[in-house]
Amino acid sequence: MNMWRGGTLELNPHRSIPEHEEAAQQSLDGDTGRLTISSTVSETKRDSGGAEFLVYKIACVLSGRESLVWVTRRRFSEFYDLHTRLNRMGDVRASLPTRNPFAKMSPSVVHAREQGLMRYLNSVLEHCSDSQCDPKP
Repeated sequence: MNMWRGGTLELNPHRSIPEHEEAAQQSLDGDTGRLTISSTVSETKRDSGGAEFLVYKIACVLSGRESLVWVTRRRFSEFYDLHTRLNRMGDVRASLPTRNPFAKMSPSVVHAREQGLMRYLNSVLEHCSDSQCDPKP
């Protein structure tokens, strides 16, 4: 299963969260071609039954001669699934924030998870080799 689709990290194709924002291009000096996560912010949503859940808004930046910036929204369970798949592929040098189903809406837990997800994703991207991260046909 590809983890990349159209140049963006694909966490779980069966559980996409709508409301992706348009990508914006900006001119940058240099040609680094580096993908980083610039921020993670949680949003509270409601399912069709009215139950609340959190979605993490991830701001991605692909820098180079031209930069590409986009935002995607994902649930924590999708990051857990990604982490599980990466563990099956080999050495994962990043720690995913812990799950806490009883305090998942607590402001302190949410803030810690936002920061932890940003560190986790950037660490995964930093240690990902080109052969692992290139889009597959």
